[in-house]
Amino acid sequence: MTERVDFERTDAPPSLLAKLAAGVAAFVIAVPLVMTLIYPQTRQPRAPRLPDIAAGAAVLEVNPRAKLAQFDKADTTAIARYGWIDRDHGVVQIPVTRAMELLAQRGLPGWPAGSSGKDQLQSGSRH
Repeated sequence: MTERVDFERTDAPPSLLAKLAAGVAAFVIAVPLVMTLIYPQTRQPRAPRLPDIAAGAAVLEVNPRAKLAQFDKADTTAIARYGWIDRDHGVVQIPVTRAMELLAQRGLPGWPAGSSGKDQLQSGSRH
């Protein structure tokens, strides 16, 4: 009983596996090179590098809540005031609430009269 314990040599010789691995590696390397020769439009110039931004250029809010409150106050003031936008053409700014009231009274230009949402709610019909 002098049998030698070894791997099965009749399935695939190690040299074939080495050749197969080398072939796959060559294929993986060669295909992109050949494709750039066939399709030269894929070779694009590199994008220019963005300039470095100085550390002092980044501005952070010291008190973001106060800044937001200030912004909200300015925004609320802007939508609640009267003023001229274009005096020559007669364009004025009115508060949003007043504009909504006028729109409800007069209706939308170009819409048939009596087709406001208020009429539909009073008649009880919903779509």
